[in-house]
Amino acid sequence: MTELKVGFIGAGAIANVHASRISGLKNVKIVAFADIVESKARSLAEKYGGRAYRRWEDMLEKESLDAIYVCIPPYAHRDEVIVAAEKNVHVFIEKPIALDLELAEEMTRAVEKAGIVSQVGYVWRFTKGIQRAKEVIERRELGRVGLFAARYLGDMLWALNTDSWWKDRTKSGGHVVEQATHMYDSLRYLLGEAVEVHAYETRFATIGREDWTVEDAHVAILRMKNNAIAAIYSTPCAPAWLQGWLIVGEKGFIELPDPHTIEINYRGRSMRIREEVDGYLEESIEFFNAIRGKGETRAPIREGYKTLKLTLAVRKSMESGGKKVTIGE
Repeated sequence: MTELKVGFIGAGAIANVHASRISGLKNVKIVAFADIVESKARSLAEKYGGRAYRRWEDMLEKESLDAIYVCIPPYAHRDEVIVAAEKNVHVFIEKPIALDLELAEEMTRAVEKAGIVSQVGYVWRFTKGIQRAKEVIERRELGRVGLFAARYLGDMLWALNTDSWWKDRTKSGGHVVEQATHMYDSLRYLLGEAVEVHAYETRFATIGREDWTVEDAHVAILRMKNNAIAAIYSTPCAPAWLQGWLIVGEKGFIELPDPHTIEINYRGRSMRIREEVDGYLEESIEFFNAIRGKGETRAPIREGYKTLKLTLAVRKSMESGGKKVTIGE
C-alpha cells in the first residue's frame, strides 16, 4: 500500500491531538509542520518527525504532500484550503472552517471542483452513542421525531487572565461558533436541516471584563425542516465539561448523557449501551481510507459549511436580542 505523506498547517494543541493519532497508523507518514511560531512547528517535528516551516506556503511548495491537516484558529483562515485544492492535496480541517460564509463557500467550492477528499473535525459524528442514535432514527424505531434537546457546558474561564484568542468573539466566533458548534452539527447529522431560529445570550460570569466578548451562555429554539423542534443551550463558564442529548419520537425516546453512551427507551422496554472509541483516531482512519478510494467521509467540507451557516444564524439571532432568523437553503 502506498504511503501517504501528511503536512500540518498549525502546530498547536489540536495539531498535537491529531498527530499523536496518525503517527501510529501504517502507511501514513507525517513529513512537515508549519506554524507562524516556528518553534512550535519545530517542537512537533522533533516529536513526530518531519521538517519545520514558518510559512505553510513554503511547506506546500517544497513538500510532496498527499494530505494536509489544517489546525489553525478560526480567524487565521485565508486561502490555505484553496491553494491545497489547486495542488490536489486532500484536506482535513478543524471546525469551524471559517468565520464568514463567503470564505467558507470559496473553500468548499475549491475542494469540490478539485475532487479531493475532505473531512471536517466534527469528532462526535464518530462516537458510538451518536452513531447509534442516527441508526435508530433512520430505522424509524422512534417513529416521527418531534423534539431534540442538547446541552454543552464547558470551562473556558481560564482564558480570562491570558492573551488567548478564544475570548475574543472576532477571532473565535464565540462559544456557539467555536465549541457548541458540535451540538448544532449533531442536530443536523441526526435530524437534518433547520429552517428558523430564535436565540438569546447573556453575561453573568465575566461582567466588567471588556476583553471577554464571548457569550457567557446562550439558548436557542429551532424549527426543523421535518417540523421537529429543537432546543440547544451552552455555556463556557461552568466548572465542568458536560454534554447531553434528548431525542423524543412518537414511539420512544433516546438519551445520551455523553457522546459514548445511549439509553433507548421504547414503550415497555429500554436498553443502555456504552462503547467508547477514539473519535479523533476514527475520523482520521476514515479520511485516509477515503483518499485510498475506500468509501466516503461522513463530514466533508460542505457539511462544515452548512453547520457554520447554522451557527452564524444562531449568533445573528442572539445579537439581535432573539429575533427570528430564517436559514435558507
